[in-house]
Amino acid sequence: MRRPVFLVGMMGAGKSTVGAALAARTGAAFCDLDERIALLFGRTPAALLGEGEAALRRCERAALRSLLAEPGIAARALVVACGGGTVLDADNRADMRRVGVVVLLALAPAALAARLARDPDALAQRPLLHGDADGGAAARLDALWTAREPLYREADVTVDAGGSVDEVVARVRAAVEAHA
Repeated sequence: MRRPVFLVGMMGAGKSTVGAALAARTGAAFCDLDERIALLFGRTPAALLGEGEAALRRCERAALRSLLAEPGIAARALVVACGGGTVLDADNRADMRRVGVVVLLALAPAALAARLARDPDALAQRPLLHGDADGGAAARLDALWTAREPLYREADVTVDAGGSVDEVVARVRAAVEAHA
């Protein structure tokens, strides 16, 4: 990898897990944008969301901009796990594509809901999935996917996020190499 790889997709698609594994296997640095937000702003994305989604999105934008402002970023071997809503900002999408390769980790909402249901702690950390009267997390994931899909599809490549971490990492590596 000769330029940054930005992993985007829905919550639960495996961006952090796959990103860390991809970085380890390729010798790249790894950045979890949610962790960067917490470091820069002293609050987790979930806590920021408690102040309103606009507050989270402003901090998310600032965290991404600070990363992209680092000297030599476009030539770094770097894997970035983005938050599920990072693509909502048109400038974020444009900046990621300008600097690196954007990879969509795609998984159907039903599969995402099943994956998240297996880990109650992971589900609890995702406030966008709480308090739904319309069928819970699965319905909310479906609604989020429907709203965000056109933005996610602006990614340079799309990779099936189903299967083991090793399988997904191999797919991402192949897709990034083919895109280069």
